[in-house]
Amino acid sequence: MEQVSKCRNQEGDRHYYKVSKPNKGSVHFRIFRQNIRGLARKSDELLCHLLPYAPHVLCLTEHHLRNEEICSTYLDRYSLGGNFCRKTFRQGGVCIYVSLDIQFNTINLDQHNKEKDLEICAINIHLPSRRLTVICLYRSSTGNFNYFL
Repeated sequence: MEQVSKCRNQEGDRHYYKVSKPNKGSVHFRIFRQNIRGLARKSDELLCHLLPYAPHVLCLTEHHLRNEEICSTYLDRYSLGGNFCRKTFRQGGVCIYVSLDIQFNTINLDQHNKEKDLEICAINIHLPSRRLTVICLYRSSTGNFNYFL
């Protein structure tokens, strides 16, 4: 069974996750998660902070972008894997960016998304030795907790 453990980068952040198998060693597949609180003006700064250990997957919550904006937001060396954007309320939203050299498929979770209550997107990643599912989700503090569960 695979294990996902929190790792520290050189600055001591705990936002990196390492995928490993017991007794098999580290796979060196890195996932970064961040509540970005507005991606539009922070994309260059985000990428600079990730160097030199650029993760394979970026999971970002509260990107604050509309669908047409996130589709045109460019992150160097990454493609947009999955996303949810709010239509009624402002801010919020979730997205997953995947390194260009990683094969993936988007999982359609539109039927489960409800603004503020559950904002979710997911992808299946195809690595030579295994398949992974990455899920990025967000619930506003003013959302319905029972719906979230």
